[in-house]
Amino acid sequence: MVGTTLTLPAQLYSRLNIMAHQRHISTSQLAEELLSQGLVIHEKHQTAKMYKALNTLKGKGKTEATNLSATIDQTLYGEKGA
Repeated sequence: MVGTTLTLPAQLYSRLNIMAHQRHISTSQLAEELLSQGLVIHEKHQTAKMYKALNTLKGKGKTEATNLSATIDQTLYGEKGA
């Protein structure tokens, strides 16, 4: 665990304290739970956004070269070499 300090608006801090009290856990434990859940949601959203952007690139590149390992020298250095 790492200790840190967060500055929260008074109303948010009050809501956090009330919920922690209702659940019989510390404010720190509740903040950790809520932050963890929020980060998971954010990360899923970012991943979905990334795949959506990648899907827009489908079919945009050339597909003629399927086995570049067989033509690596030509691919890197051209027909006449370096």
